[in-house]
Amino acid sequence: QDIYKETLLYKEGATFPMKVPAGQLFVLGDNRTTAVDSRAFGTIPIQDTHGKVVTVLRRRGF
Repeated sequence: QDIYKETLLYKEGATFPMKVPAGQLFVLGDNRTTAVDSRAFGTIPIQDTHGKVVTVLRRRGF
């Protein structure tokens, strides 16, 4: 049984692939089928957020 669900694109949402500009964040909700996040409204200014980084994920070669 697949645990992943297809991610639907929002009609007015961000286009992919995309580069996140310096000083901006791409945020994702934890329920990808119902979350309204950066896929819908694009990146947000980092100064508009509050939080603490607990993990950084990187691909090899970056």
